[in-house]
Amino acid sequence: MHSYPTGDTLKVEDKQEVVELMKESAPERYQKTQIKEIKTHRGKFGKKCLQSSIDGADFSPLSIVAAVRLCAIPMMGHQGLI
Repeated sequence: MHSYPTGDTLKVEDKQEVVELMKESAPERYQKTQIKEIKTHRGKFGKKCLQSSIDGADFSPLSIVAAVRLCAIPMMGHQGLI
């Protein structure tokens, strides 16, 4: 994300990695959804963030931190850490 200028679309390989994380963190929401585009955006407080779009026109913000947390919680619980 930080290697892209604000407003740029992610390369195919970078987009695929983000989409895989989205599917792992919320399979019920993203397993059957085709993400058309992911781009960088200047979010609240001037921080760079990512936005996704299924149609290439309407974009929604993504939280990589939230996605990683959702993936990590089941793993930690399974290992007896929670």
